[in-house]
Amino acid sequence: MSIRRSSREIASWDWTVPFKEEPQISKLVELLDTTHSVLKELSLLRTEKISIQWAPIASYGVPETTIYLDNEPRPARLHDQVTSALPTEARGPHIAYISLMGDGLILDSKKLPIAVRGLFEINGFWNCDSIDIELTAHHDVWFPYAFDGTPHPIVYANNAPNLTKAIHGIESALNQRVEPGDVTFFCEPGPEGILPPDDDEIINGHYFDVTRMKGPLWTFESLPSEEN
Repeated sequence: MSIRRSSREIASWDWTVPFKEEPQISKLVELLDTTHSVLKELSLLRTEKISIQWAPIASYGVPETTIYLDNEPRPARLHDQVTSALPTEARGPHIAYISLMGDGLILDSKKLPIAVRGLFEINGFWNCDSIDIELTAHHDVWFPYAFDGTPHPIVYANNAPNLTKAIHGIESALNQRVEPGDVTFFCEPGPEGILPPDDDEIINGHYFDVTRMKGPLWTFESLPSEEN
């Protein structure tokens, strides 16, 4: 069998941090770093690059700026890098969101760690009265069934507890309750992780195969694994 990564997110979790006034960019960076520290402690994310997505601007348009990091970001350093990347016309509220991306560790069926690209992404959305933090997952290790529908209970049991720890850790660090994201093509997120499938979704011991839906804009990357 294989452990797979979907280019589309399979599940997401959100935390909204309210503010009485429009938050400064330094606060956005601080909350991103706080969230990153939780995942780093669990070896689930080692940030390697920052992506800044710009909001539509009538007189100026830059869809994305990518900053590559030699070392993991800390608030002051990340703030400086983001600020220096801002065009003069785009300072302030024209940032749509900032993403932290990198590698993380999963456990195979023998509980051996495997470093994988893009295990999680952290997105920070900058609003006039709040900052929204989003955690997105892309791999099938957090669900009892692989993307091709085959069961992998051991891989799931080895990894799902870390997702639960991450969600609880972010809740505590941000002092905000998690809001599970919407149902996706693959599964439904819940407050503890990904909800198990309904009984009528399992046919002859298998879940449905979503890899058949792949296309030019939607890919699945496989990692080798000896057993489930």
